Amino acid sequence: MKTDYEELEGKEIDYVYKDGEKVKAKVVGCNYDIGISIVRIDNLSHHVVCFNGPMSPLWDKRHHYANEYDTMFVLAVRMIEKGTVFVKVLDDNRRQLGHINPLYLFDGPTPSMCPFGA
Repeated sequence: MKTDYEELEGKEIDYVYKDGEKVKAKVVGCNYDIGISIVRIDNLSHHVVCFNGPMSPLWDKRHHYANEYDTMFVLAVRMIEKGTVFVKVLDDNRRQLGHINPLYLFDGPTPSMCPFGA
């Protein structure tokens, strides 16, 4: 699997909330080992997606999320590449994987909670 998606950094995308509201967002960072951070374009300190990867200091080493993380990372990258991230799809997949964990934060995490702070 490819791990560095530097070409996605800075990409402007549509971010669709669960209620269908769509806003413009920007990918701050996307790297398998570090994670994914996406912010709103109209407020660069407002993170809408934060995934913390296995090399992020925020990764909880007490738990084994590797299989779940692989699935969620690939799903998020595919949506970013297509230009639209649907939080409902991410959240539904997270729930289907069996448990909710602190790796994936949607709408509202602070920069200190994200692998690529703004």
